Amino acid sequence: VCQTVTINPVTDSDASLTVKVNGETIDSNYVIPFKGTFVVTVESDETEMYYSAFNSTTITAIKNPSTLNISVVAGKSGEKSKVNVNVTEGATGIVIVNVNGTDYSIDLSKTDVLELTLHDCGEYKVIANYLGDDKFDESQSNPQILIVNDKLAANIDVEIPVDIKVGDEILVNITSDSGAKLIV
Repeated sequence: VCQTVTINPVTDSDASLTVKVNGETIDSNYVIPFKGTFVVTVESDETEMYYSAFNSTTITAIKNPSTLNISVVAGKSGEKSKVNVNVTEGATGIVIVNVNGTDYSIDLSKTDVLELTLHDCGEYKVIANYLGDDKFDESQSNPQILIVNDKLAANIDVEIPVDIKVGDEILVNITSDSGAKLIV
């Protein structure tokens, strides 16, 4: 598929030849546009010495097989987890990644990584399907398990002055990016 084939009919006649693929007249080169069967016909004109002649054959075009592998990188609950997609070199198009029954689309012309934030701890079944393109057949990955088992860690900053003396009254500043209520 998407390859150029050259059709060179052989004849002992000096008559002109007409070559067609699926009814379309061509010179001698033809680009196979898609997977399937193509009918090639060759017809020679009648001359003073030869009758007109006709012959046909078929070309069956197949797509190249593809392979699809995925790897998962789990984040903590509330953080980004990643699904890395690896498709046969040269493949283009769309990969559908299914995470616990929810489909996500990856356009291979833009990225080969799906990033998603999972809030619930647990195991997530991940499987991907490559939809194929002009040159490559579709394929499916082996399932992977993505495990989210930690809660999001809160970042807490404590500011204590460094030059404290006995008897000093100080202010301790505590801040958190988690939105949690801080009790001292």
